[in-house]
Amino acid sequence: KKNPKSPWISFPVLIKSISRFLSLSQILLVQKHYKEHQDRKLSRSELIQRLRSITGDRLLVHIIKSFGQKASEGSRPINGQ
Repeated sequence: KKNPKSPWISFPVLIKSISRFLSLSQILLVQKHYKEHQDRKLSRSELIQRLRSITGDRLLVHIIKSFGQKASEGSRPINGQ
């Protein structure tokens, strides 16, 4: 099994990040699907597919990449080594 190469981001952080780019109705729909996932009515892969259809891949990739850059910048030692 291959490990993902993209940075890991939790669903709550992802949802908060994408909310700045979505309409209120889209945000509510994303939150509804996430709640269904938490209640085990929706699988993780189904949740991801629904997120992709609501937000689009370009926005998701942008958010995940920018999150990964922030995380890696924050993990560098102070002396730069």
